[in-house]
Amino acid sequence: MTIDGAVIEQQGVTFAVVAVQRSVLQAPGRTREFIDNFSPLFPGIPVVLFAQSSGGVPSIHGRKEYAKFLAEIPSNTIPWKKFTLR
Repeated sequence: MTIDGAVIEQQGVTFAVVAVQRSVLQAPGRTREFIDNFSPLFPGIPVVLFAQSSGGVPSIHGRKEYAKFLAEIPSNTIPWKKFTLR
């Protein structure tokens, strides 16, 4: 399985962001499952889930300070890369 993700370093803090379908964020029980599944790709780094509406409005699940940072930047400035989840 291939996912889009990024490692963000901001003000001495490092976290990962992973793009998911909006439906993932609309099912609270699934968000923890997805974070747990993606965590091995980013050992020791907190993972934030990111989805975007067709109109470009972001939805973010994760620690508040990371979610706030991501909500304030254009998604095209996130250094997205492909990651393979095994």
